[in-house]
Amino acid sequence: MKQTSRRTVAGVVMIFTAALVWVFIISPNRVTVAQDKYKSGPAPAYQDLKYKTDLEFAKFLQKEWMKADILPGISADIVPKPVDIPEAEITDDDQERLEEAIDNSRSLKPELVPPSPLPEPKPIPDKAPEPTMPRNLRTVHLDFFEASCEISYEASLWVPLGRAVNNQLIGRFWESISRTNYEDFLAQAAYYRNRMILNDWGFAFLLLKIGEEIYPNSSNGAVLFTWFMLVKSGYDARVGYYKENVHLLLPSGNVWYGTPYFTIGSKTYYVAVFGNDTKQVKSLFIYKEAYPGASKNVEVAVEQPPEISSQIKQRNTSFSYRGKTYDVAIDYDKATVDFFAAYPQTDLNVYFDAPVSKIAGASLIAALEPIVSGKSEAEAVNILLRFVQTAFDYKTDGEQFGREKYFFPEEIFHYSHSDCEDRSVFFAYLVRNLTGLEVIGLDYPGHVATAVKFSDALNGEYVTFNGTKYIICDPTYIHANLGMCMPQFKEVTPDIVQIRT
Repeated sequence: MKQTSRRTVAGVVMIFTAALVWVFIISPNRVTVAQDKYKSGPAPAYQDLKYKTDLEFAKFLQKEWMKADILPGISADIVPKPVDIPEAEITDDDQERLEEAIDNSRSLKPELVPPSPLPEPKPIPDKAPEPTMPRNLRTVHLDFFEASCEISYEASLWVPLGRAVNNQLIGRFWESISRTNYEDFLAQAAYYRNRMILNDWGFAFLLLKIGEEIYPNSSNGAVLFTWFMLVKSGYDARVGYYKENVHLLLPSGNVWYGTPYFTIGSKTYYVAVFGNDTKQVKSLFIYKEAYPGASKNVEVAVEQPPEISSQIKQRNTSFSYRGKTYDVAIDYDKATVDFFAAYPQTDLNVYFDAPVSKIAGASLIAALEPIVSGKSEAEAVNILLRFVQTAFDYKTDGEQFGREKYFFPEEIFHYSHSDCEDRSVFFAYLVRNLTGLEVIGLDYPGHVATAVKFSDALNGEYVTFNGTKYIICDPTYIHANLGMCMPQFKEVTPDIVQIRT
């Protein structure tokens, strides 16, 4: 009897030991083991803190949210732009002043040096990093403005959502997705961001497009996924909900005109729409405290042109100057134009500071440098002025788009018409990159123009900025020479838009 008992006990011990081995070592579905809760990291203590932070934040999200009234988007300029633009009548005095300016200004430098060279891009690997824990993976294939992206992600990044949209659902979503291997996904997303040279806004857009692939039948799921990944990337992104919809809320240091927003303290959050309509958003339930360590704004400044996919298009233009006609054909990148089509309208300096794609930049230099080469500063600027004034048809944004839309420099080639700020942004780019001269923007009520700082004192209408004289150059005032201001703005003091030099 005693021998039988010993054998029974030994058998039980062996079965129990085998069960432990299966659960903790062999089983692929163990979900409560520390390795699944705390993914790979520099030290267990770090992972314990990370898991604790995520759990506490999930509990915080399930507490009561506050209701915020969403303010309607701010108008960039309440003064309407003129539907018809005037054509300058050049008098003998005007022509004499131009000749004097040409004679009294020095010749362009023989070698053009861009005023603000673009930083060298970081070396990018040939392919996205492989997942470090390849378990239960799925693959998403995405064309981001025709650029092919392929990302492997853990299946658990898809979190089932209930029907009722509330803070309880959002808190549970955070707790579930924070336990996944999201770090591998973010490493791959960062690879594609760097490869396409996307700024903060572009990265948020990319994450949303990926989220729409992972959550194909749930816009709320795509928004929550984007929010989580942005927060885990250090951005102070938020979400708000009302009735059955969840909205992504992004902070920015720039104004996003025409975009609904609200503020928490001194920080402004915009309802991120990526080209969609948000006029129906009147109020949202929001949470007040940011995730620990997530403090970055989603910036819209364009330091470098995105390199998404090469879709070369051509715009053929012509203009006349001093009895000679010039045919100018410009190549541009359609993918860059499409990218900016969904952009929020923002501060003028963002557009003035922006570069063009490598395709457009090389094409502009090749087409226009021979025309201005060997000319004096004044004549070169006047030639560029006439080009922008007459090679593009004018129409207000309201007539063309039904809303206000500022162009980045490259967009002027794609659309059939342009208005004053579009021409001013483009003209400023040309002057800076073809003459090396300093330019400022002039923001009048209902109008935008520019002014140029010449190496030598020239006569003509001007503004003073930082104690320096800048000659007015208006690329919308048809056939006007440098130093000529539209009559209705002669007695108006503009706001100065400083452009990065």
